[in-house]
Amino acid sequence: MDLLLDVGRHPWSLAIDANEVGHDLILRCNRWVLAALTHKRFARPMLSMPNVWWAGSREAAPDASLVLADRDAEPSIREEPRRVRMWIGRDHHPDCKAPMPYPVFPSMRESLNTDSLSHARKQEKHGLLFAGSVHPRYARHEIENYGVADRLTLVDRCHLLMRSTPRFNQFVDLVNTDESPIPRDLWLARLAKTAFWLAAPGVAQPLCHNLSEAMSVGAIPVIEFPNRLFPHLRDGFNAIEFSGADGLSQALERISSMPASDVAKMRHQVVEYFDQYGSTRSWLKRVIADPSIENVSLPVHSENLFTSIQSQPKAA
Repeated sequence: MDLLLDVGRHPWSLAIDANEVGHDLILRCNRWVLAALTHKRFARPMLSMPNVWWAGSREAAPDASLVLADRDAEPSIREEPRRVRMWIGRDHHPDCKAPMPYPVFPSMRESLNTDSLSHARKQEKHGLLFAGSVHPRYARHEIENYGVADRLTLVDRCHLLMRSTPRFNQFVDLVNTDESPIPRDLWLARLAKTAFWLAAPGVAQPLCHNLSEAMSVGAIPVIEFPNRLFPHLRDGFNAIEFSGADGLSQALERISSMPASDVAKMRHQVVEYFDQYGSTRSWLKRVIADPSIENVSLPVHSENLFTSIQSQPKAA
């Protein structure tokens, strides 16, 4: 990776993916970015991985390397065998054929092995789950720039429905993890029991690692931003779409009476989507295998961190 941007835990996810498909990950960056990474709790474990190496920003890449870069090539570096530009920011870059999916939390990766996923996907599932923080920061106005309701608005609407319609008390499960945290080793098992996942947005941009983790076990996303995933999720096929708090009320009415056969079919389609498009491991394999891919998007931040040529390191 040829880095000028410090992108937190995303390189850690790529390091794990590279290790799983039999590759080293060389971080080529200046010492400012390397220093920033060493002070991030998500990056420190990555730097200790046996397949992760560091190279100075002007060092040439080894032969037969795939260079993932967030900037144009240094004029002083010899021509590289293959260079793929990463466009990191808020928007999907129109030249990109393979946007990177939002990664699951790196510390969860050991739990998402083939055996554990197979077991989780076979579990009996019921109802809708939201589990996450409801700190006041999740009500910030930045999220309105995406045309979606903030997390607290959606959670409050669920509480209102549960008070006004008793049957929803048996269907909707809201877990405030600030007060009742779910241990990491129990998280996958908890997700495996739910048929639907309320995809409430993050603080400053919609996507969140919890959505990827829920979809990995076949939980159907109830979601207001299906166009933030690539390919877009499809209502009634691998997602339940809604718009605003009133739309969420309608969506809950809809899924609470959905035939079990329809739920099972949608769950299967969610799993197929995750395995093909939602897994960063499958994404990396696709980028490695397809030489026509020259640009990739990482639309995982609240602002665009790219220009035509990046000249200064930024903290994401």
